Order: sequence, then C-alpha cells, then structure tokens
Amino acid sequence: MHADREYAIIQLTVGEVTGLHIVSMEIENYRTFRHVRMVFDSTQNYLVGSHNIGKTNFLKILETLHEKKSFAAEDFREKDKPIRVFIALQMERRRQLIINGKPLDDADGLLRLEVSQEPGAEAFTMSNLEHHEVLPEDWKQSVRYLTHLPTGMQRNELSEEARADLRDILGQFIAEEGERLRSILHDMAKHSGADVAAVDRLSDSLDTWVDYLTESDGSERDADDTFRMLMLTGFQMLRELMMLNDDPREPFQDYLIVDDKGRKYLPLIIGIDEPEIHQHPYRQRTLIEFYRGILANESPLMCELFQRFLGIDGLEGQLFIVTNSTDCLIDDYRYILRLYRDETGEVRAASGAEFSFAPDVEKHLIMHFPEVKEALFARSVLIVEGETEYGAFAGFAKTLGYHFDFLGVCLVNARGESSIVKIAQLFERFHLGTVSLYDRDVSLKTPRGENIFFTDEICLELDIVEHISRKNKWEVLYQVVHELAEGDDFVYKDMVKRAVSKWKPDPKRMFQSRKLKSIGGRDEEGRRFYYFAWFYSNKGVLVGRLLAQYLDEDLIPPAFRYPIERAAELAK
Repeated sequence: MHADREYAIIQLTVGEVTGLHIVSMEIENYRTFRHVRMVFDSTQNYLVGSHNIGKTNFLKILETLHEKKSFAAEDFREKDKPIRVFIALQMERRRQLIINGKPLDDADGLLRLEVSQEPGAEAFTMSNLEHHEVLPEDWKQSVRYLTHLPTGMQRNELSEEARADLRDILGQFIAEEGERLRSILHDMAKHSGADVAAVDRLSDSLDTWVDYLTESDGSERDADDTFRMLMLTGFQMLRELMMLNDDPREPFQDYLIVDDKGRKYLPLIIGIDEPEIHQHPYRQRTLIEFYRGILANESPLMCELFQRFLGIDGLEGQLFIVTNSTDCLIDDYRYILRLYRDETGEVRAASGAEFSFAPDVEKHLIMHFPEVKEALFARSVLIVEGETEYGAFAGFAKTLGYHFDFLGVCLVNARGESSIVKIAQLFERFHLGTVSLYDRDVSLKTPRGENIFFTDEICLELDIVEHISRKNKWEVLYQVVHELAEGDDFVYKDMVKRAVSKWKPDPKRMFQSRKLKSIGGRDEEGRRFYYFAWFYSNKGVLVGRLLAQYLDEDLIPPAFRYPIERAAELAK
C-alpha cells in the first residue's frame, strides 16, 4: 500500500479490553494552551470556538503522540517549561491490564496517563499516574494518528497511488464476492436515493468499478455524487487500515480488543478537521453521519470489508470534529466542546458532556438547541422574547452604531419569556456573555442580574408607542402600518379586545373599531391605544424589520438601547 494519508485515525493498543475511549485531557504549555482541561463524550465530539483559538491544536497533539518522537520547539508556549498532557481513558467491560506485575488501570476503570517533554528533550515520556512509572516504549507508540483532509475526498484530487490501491482492494473483493458487493451497494443506493440502476449495471470488470467511484463528468444528480463520495470515503478508510495491517513493525493483532464472545474490535478515534471545506451543509452532515455509522458498526458495507480484509468484527470508535460551521453541528449541546478565552485572555474549554440541568430544562434545551447553536461561535449573545424583537434588534443596533456580525453578537429568539432563562443557563455554561431582555410584565417573577434587562412599559409594543408619543412622531409608525398592511390601517374589534386585555386602559372609555388615520390630532390617548392595539396584534419578524428601517436613533426606546450596548460591550 502507498502512504499518502487521507484520514485522522488514532489507534490505541489496549490489550484485552472490550471498550475504550478518551474521557478527558489536560494540556499544559502547548501552543495556545497554557492550561486547558477538556471532557469528552464517548461517541462524538464537536470542537467549536473563534478563529485561531486552537481547535486544531487538539488534533495536532494526537498527531504528535503517534507520529513524532518529540514535540517541536515551536510547540512550547513558554520555552523554559515542559509540555504536559494528562489523558484519562475509560475502559469498559474490561479484563485487567497488567504491566510489570501491577494493574495498569485504576479501580474506577480509568487509565490515567501523563505525557511529558522537557525543553530540549529528544522525546516525550508517557507515565502511568497510578503507579508513577514510565510506560514501555510500545505504549508511547500505541497512539496512531493519520491526517484527514476533506479535500482528499474529491474524486478529481485522488492521487495515482490511492487510485492504484483502490484497484487492488476492489480487484480482490470483486474476484471473490463481486455479487455480494453489488448487493450491498444496491441496498445502500436505494436507501440513500442514489441511482440504483447505475449500481446494478456494474459488471465484473474492475475498470467499471474504479471508474464508477473515481470518474465524474459533473452531470449526475447530487444524490449520486454524494453516494459515490461516501463509497470512496469508506474504501479510502479501509485502505488506511490495511496499511496498518501490513506494517511488520507493529503486528495488527496487538491492537485488537476482544469481547467475551471472542469478537474482535479495533479501537479507533477518527478526527475530521473542517468538514465544511468544499461541502454544502447536507453533505457535511451526511459525511459525519457516515463516519458515525462506521464507528457504531452500522454500515453493512464497511463491516463486510473489515471482516474480509482485516479479519475483525467491527470498531470501537470515538469521533472528533473541528468545525467553524453551524451546518454540521449535531442538534445536541452534550456533544459540543467550546473553546473560549477567559478574562485574562487564556484559552479554556467548556464541555457539554459535563453539563447537568434539571430534567425539564434539559429537555427544553435539547428541543430548542437547533435554533440557538449559532451562538456557540459568537462572542456574546442577546436573547429576546419574540419575533418582533428578533426582527428589529439587529437593525436597531446598526442604527446605534453596532454591527452585530462584525462584533460577533448573536441575536436569539427565545420564543417566549419562559424560555429565556433556560437558554441563558446553557449559554452561561458555555461561558458566553449573555444579555437577556424581558417584557416588564414578567419582572416580578424574573431573577435580577447585571445582564438582565426589562422594557420600560409592559411590553415592547407599548414601549415603542409611548416613546413615539413623547417624540410626537406618529407619522413614522403610520409608515410602518401602511407598508405592512398595504394601506389597510383599520383596527378591528379583535385587535381592540386583545389590547384592552393587555393594557387595561381607563375603563370609563369605550374603544371601538376604527381607522388609525381617522383619530383626531387632539386625542392622544386614543392614538396611543389604537397604535398599540395594531402593533400588539401584528407581531412578527417583518414588522420588526420595518420598525428598524423607519426608526432613527432618536426614536429607539432607551430600554432597547441598554441591552444592545451591553451585548456589544461583552463582545469586545
């Protein structure tokens, strides 16, 4: 096999263990990390954070642990201090590991290792923290790492060496089990919506299979192109594992774990750096799900290939994804690790795998996480209660001189006041500066805080109406009504009812349906009520955008200025 690398694969030598994953890592004095602790989920983890904060450094450490004999001089953050990495590995359903007559793992099933290298040293050492002894050299070499390059999955970028290896693999399989391979691909194509007929037309000729996987004129449907990409990804992964199997220096069997039924599994950690490169959102998620399925032994094709070429029954896997895109994030905060800078400028990590919330809060957060996950890439968050605020506040901020995108302020619609506090809890656990704006009518049941704000009146709509009244700029609000309602400025009976119920005006006055234009210039109370009634019954993103368009700086109520200014301040 040729040695051009396409996948990030960490291979762990664990003896007779039947399950293993990285629980946590503490990293000291490495590149952007002075001292950072990361906690991981046992199946999949997404590393997010701002640019140049060090997300890829985590993958680079794993690469160094296997590929190199030492950390490079430029890896030392402080040149006179050692690099140290503390790793906790969880071993499940295990048989006890013994080195030099001593149990290697702790009583809680965790194997705690320290990797350390002094400045100027030729190599790092790996020690068992339980017994404070340096482990044998083969343990240092037991972590295997190969680089994954998303661009390498483009068929037109496949190297000649990789193409030759693909021919070798396909040639062996087709000669013995071509019909079986065709049957598996038929079922997978049918399930994925790809062209089943194209698979069925594949003959026993090796060239037709290689051409199917590696050649494209750009005219096929997206589903067909995606299907072929996944198949090529799987064969490339098999190719890398076969390279490991062919390495005489480290017998492949030494890396396998065996369960109580004698089934053999290979423990792997697959790392993907920026899967969004050259892939649209659906393909990003499809690619990641394909990897997850391989690691969970849910892919019939890969299980068949593993058994045929490697003699194993499957994988024990853990997935790490470094991304700058919300598109590929899983819709569950528990799999996300966010890197951030604390008040001193040092990099820290907030791990969703560590979070604990009350059951009702956790359920709510998981349900709403897809709507708010963009905030994980922000520098601060402003949470508002509803659609109108969500439509208006980015425009209000721009009018006030704050550009949310430039500053990194994420505006979040909580879709109800009861959600604000729950969502804020999650963001605060991820160490995001979080500002919340509530309607005044819930102030008595809402906790106070320096980043919690309230409207001056009972709700946003009344704040706007009262502020416009003080400025005597009714023509501005009328422009909003006229544009949104296409000239229909009538305040209907149901609007009046809702407004009376919310505002509770002077009971001595009876309010009837009428047009806004018909309100007399001296009837200030009537104007305030009827404009409130119209806006209170016409909430939404569109009315919010129009308010932001027509209200200049002087017409934006102070209660809206303060949370915007605070969110901008937290983002700096």
